[in-house]
Amino acid sequence: MVKYIVQRGDTLGTIAAKYDTTVEAIAKANGIRNPNVIHKGQILRVPSPHYDPVVKQKHQSMSHYWNKE
Repeated sequence: MVKYIVQRGDTLGTIAAKYDTTVEAIAKANGIRNPNVIHKGQILRVPSPHYDPVVKQKHQSMSHYWNKE
């Protein structure tokens, strides 16, 4: 899941294309009833097949390991 801040001119379609997902998936993840209405500055959770939270977690645990004295 990626957090995305809506910019002027964005649509769910352009955001979906950017993150290789669908309008429906973004709408569902954010409880959006009308996918034609989003607002600049709105923070969206974007499901993306290219984001792996497991990898992020591993990096965090490694930095914790190396900072230990």
